[in-house]
Amino acid sequence: SNSFCTLLAVSTGSKIAMAATFARMMFGAAAGGATCMWAAPVEAKEVYHSPYPPTATNSKVYFEIEISDKGSWFGGFDKRDAGRIEFELFDDVVPLTARNFRELCRGTQGQTPDGYKMHFKGSSFHRIIPGFMLQGGDFTKGDGRGGASIYGARFKDESFAGRAGKHIAPGLLSMANAGPNTNGSQFFITVSKTSWLDGKHVVFGQVLNGMEVVREIEKFGTQGGKPTAAITIRDCGVTSDPTGTFKDKGLK
Repeated sequence: SNSFCTLLAVSTGSKIAMAATFARMMFGAAAGGATCMWAAPVEAKEVYHSPYPPTATNSKVYFEIEISDKGSWFGGFDKRDAGRIEFELFDDVVPLTARNFRELCRGTQGQTPDGYKMHFKGSSFHRIIPGFMLQGGDFTKGDGRGGASIYGARFKDESFAGRAGKHIAPGLLSMANAGPNTNGSQFFITVSKTSWLDGKHVVFGQVLNGMEVVREIEKFGTQGGKPTAAITIRDCGVTSDPTGTFKDKGLK
């Protein structure tokens, strides 16, 4: 049985677990109860801390993520809930930018002029580059060419002061754009420090919980950015909004 166990040990991931179970079934009660004396390697888990200490007076929102791919052990179609990502929005630094994201999570701002509901629910992460970032928020075209803000098609860069201008760590939430003052609904989540983006993209939030889900999504990225699976925001919403009395002062 030991040689059989050695052969089984070459498998990885879920195959290891299945192989080990099979080995126990085949040999656990035989030859005086001989069993496989090896264990699958354990992958070290990332210990995540948000880049900045949370601020109680800032709003909190969430994404529920669904992953659909053909990566199951038997080669079939695999559609599963990947978990929840919880964000803090930097209302204290960039309230207009934070409000835009929060309301697109809430989904109560009506429709775009061409009839798309202004809501992240059902939209996807269309660009994923391992070691860099995950990009989503295009709820109109789904390919990075669309989206809209609650203020209109585009709005200006609110600020690059303090936290709003620094991509110092994994887990930061920042606005995707097509150049200065072209913010809409698209955003990205950093998976590493990306300091070359400082002063070019407005940082407006951070991951509080669920960085393991971010890392899971990252696995489906490519260097060209095209995901190898469909990564969908199955649901989203607002869990805390201390800024509920905030009034839009407009953009100049």
